[in-house]
Amino acid sequence: MASLLDNIGAALILGTIIVLILTFNMSMNQNSYQATIELLTQEALINTVRMIEFDFYKIGHGVPDGSGSPFVTLGQDSIVFKADINDDGTVNTVTYALGPASTSSGDQNPNVRPLYRVVDGTVTGSGSGVTQFQLTYQDAGNNITSVADSVRSTSVTLRIESPFAYFDNITNDFIYAVATWESVIYHRNIQ
Repeated sequence: MASLLDNIGAALILGTIIVLILTFNMSMNQNSYQATIELLTQEALINTVRMIEFDFYKIGHGVPDGSGSPFVTLGQDSIVFKADINDDGTVNTVTYALGPASTSSGDQNPNVRPLYRVVDGTVTGSGSGVTQFQLTYQDAGNNITSVADSVRSTSVTLRIESPFAYFDNITNDFIYAVATWESVIYHRNIQ
């Protein structure tokens, strides 16, 4: 009888240990998945920021004096400007525009929209996972303006979310990883 109780006790202890190991393993997998999603979201933000900074710092570069403002269109979520992007002596027309959410395929996140970069009519890049791309333009006195000839700097707000949600133990809900960037870019090629 004692050996039967010993066997039952050992089975209960073994079962408890197995459940603890499985729970720990599932928690580690979930944490690893969450860290991967957050890392990919941050990498998407870095790549998009590099693209924006490269182009925005060149606004007006190579545009001949007396040819007017390098800004063609100023929008809250789009901009068209002129610059010699490739330093090849040719002035390019560059467009950044936030597309509609419905054109971003393969994402589970309904907030994700593509950010298009168009150079001379050809799409040459896009930001992935973008949920906010907001532009504000300032004059030499840092006052908000919409007059192309008076723009001297541009405030950029960029928010990127992961295309897929992960389960968060703290909120007990599925959430998207988020990375944001805000900056003021002073256009050094504009007089």
